[in-house]
Amino acid sequence: MDDSLKLQGTWLIASVTFAGADQPEEAGDYFRFHSNTLLIGGDQAMWEYQCHLDPTSFPKTLDIVSTHSESDYLQMAIYELDGDALRVCYAPPRSHHRPTAFVSTPANGWGILSLVRVTDDGPS
Repeated sequence: MDDSLKLQGTWLIASVTFAGADQPEEAGDYFRFHSNTLLIGGDQAMWEYQCHLDPTSFPKTLDIVSTHSESDYLQMAIYELDGDALRVCYAPPRSHHRPTAFVSTPANGWGILSLVRVTDDGPS
């Protein structure tokens, strides 16, 4: 089964690191993958994006394209999928540079999300 099918469903953002600092207030939102659409948000609002995977590259790449602003933008990321655990390392929007490793520092300004799959019984 390819990664686009494995990612389908809802993922809870369990932890967030941005520019080298933990951001506990950012945890608790969700990623919802459906086909090539990605919804990101929580109970109050969800934002819709288009997502494009390349599971053949190393590291695997994820492009997130905004569909909800007047000027669409591309956010480049890498991802790692291990069963019901997903890690995403992303560059700031419009940076034109893709992360090359799961490392977040003040100098690179990258963010790292750790997500867990949500099942009918709750987060895995």
